Amino acid sequence: MDFKKFTARMHDYHERLEKHKAHPIESCHVREILARLEAKEAQLQAKLDAAHKQDKRERISGKLKTVGTQISRARHLLREVENAA
Repeated sequence: MDFKKFTARMHDYHERLEKHKAHPIESCHVREILARLEAKEAQLQAKLDAAHKQDKRERISGKLKTVGTQISRARHLLREVENAA
């Protein structure tokens, strides 16, 4: 998901929040998810370092790229939530 899509989703979230159709996102929840993602990234990096087969390394690299994107979005969401509070 690119940041245009992320921004659109945040706009939709704020509209639902104003109509009391959504619960507010708390920064502690985002931090918990961010910690899990960072732990997963470290775990995948360790697997990548231990992997010998090229196809396995490629799969793990793809997973690392996905987790990196998720971490970047989680950090952006954390900034959004903290600025809104």
